Amino acid sequence: LYYAIACLPENSILPASIQWTGNNPEKGSTLKLLHNGEAMKWIQSGDTTKVFLPPSLVERKEKLPAVAFSFVPARQ
Repeated sequence: LYYAIACLPENSILPASIQWTGNNPEKGSTLKLLHNGEAMKWIQSGDTTKVFLPPSLVERKEKLPAVAFSFVPARQ
């Protein structure tokens, strides 16, 4: 498994989606939020991965310093 950690701006609430470039998941694989083990909906466009966080988590308006995900890496 690979991991991605997305640092969030200080004192900001959790956004509805997070994206990063590089370190991409294997297409069709499961990407999990380590906070609760829940599988996330995600899309990939070129070298950018966009993850949609669950409304149940976003609606809590928590101020987290970061979120982390686990996934099977894309094959090189």
